[in-house]
Amino acid sequence: MADAISEVFALFRRCNKYIDETTPWVLAKDEAQKDRLAEVLYNLTESITIGASLLHPFLPETAEKLWHSYRHHCVILMSSISLVCIRMEQK
Repeated sequence: MADAISEVFALFRRCNKYIDETTPWVLAKDEAQKDRLAEVLYNLTESITIGASLLHPFLPETAEKLWHSYRHHCVILMSSISLVCIRMEQK
């Protein structure tokens, strides 16, 4: 059981490293990098969702808090991306 939880947390650590490697905050400032930003955010969305699902059997309350918080931030983020896409199409 400890090995399984360790692997889930290794996934979350890898997500943090991926954020450091891909610097989404830098990508967001460059209109030419919007497709790459969308790819990075998609990869993170999938990884965090999978990690929360794997964590649920061991720490159900923590996983549910993660889902709730993440879903809230994801909706805001996706709204921002949609606004950026709309603005780009209007140009």
